[in-house]
Amino acid sequence: MKCRDCGANVASTDKFCGVCGAPQENASPAPSTVTDRTTGESRSIWPGIAIGCGGLIILPLIAVVVLVLLSPELIPSSITFSPSDSNPPTDEVTPTATRAPTATPTRAPTRAPTDTPVPTDTPPPTAAPTAEPTATTAPVAELPVSFLQGDARWFDDPPMMIAYANANYSPPPSAVTITDSGGLWRHNEWIALMDGDQWIEVTHSGTAVDSVGIQFWGDTNDGWVRVLVDGAEKWRGSIYGSDDDPFIRYLKMTNLGAGPHTIRVEALGDPGLGGGNDVAIFFFGFE
Repeated sequence: MKCRDCGANVASTDKFCGVCGAPQENASPAPSTVTDRTTGESRSIWPGIAIGCGGLIILPLIAVVVLVLLSPELIPSSITFSPSDSNPPTDEVTPTATRAPTATPTRAPTRAPTDTPVPTDTPPPTAAPTAEPTATTAPVAELPVSFLQGDARWFDDPPMMIAYANANYSPPPSAVTITDSGGLWRHNEWIALMDGDQWIEVTHSGTAVDSVGIQFWGDTNDGWVRVLVDGAEKWRGSIYGSDDDPFIRYLKMTNLGAGPHTIRVEALGDPGLGGGNDVAIFFFGFE
């Protein structure tokens, strides 16, 4: 505010002017206009104040924009983006569907693959290759040979007597004798002939046995085999089994006649479709 007497600046709370001492109860507020000395006109000071404040704000912004346009190298390279930034690569592996295991009473053995020739379409010289082994014609007409799918222990008409192939793990019944060439692969009740010169023989000394059988358990490691009964060959073929369809089949031979009988299984050393030449056997059955 201005003193009405001397024009000096005084606070609104002052009762007297600090310059001339005049009382200030009727002091007037500071003028909001100025007088043009040239024309004598009174003008408001607020437009000028508004323009000045706006200039203080706008001018720095204009300066920043000009600097950015004239100096693009000032923009940090670290703020650049590429489409791949939104989806960085990860080490995650998409799970593959796994095959549900085949329900069997016991776990099938797993053998490490052996160094065997790569399988070809050329059949062994002594037999024509087949996708599924089939029984050869038995030299003795009254001795039928058949393959049955699955584990014979769970058939509607299972074998009356079972002798597991690995006699070291599960001794056979008293009427059964098991011998082999040695060097066989063994796992619980299973055995596997690993080379072409390996064999296993099972002899039943009873006189009431009418049929015998062999429970094969082939996988991708298995190859060609031949089966003899009392010295005569009754069947030969491949017991290769895939991961989706393992060769779990029971070779059954009936009408043996009275008297003791010997079953001999020999590995031929010829590879199956998977390149292996093993022969995996679970047990022998007698009826």
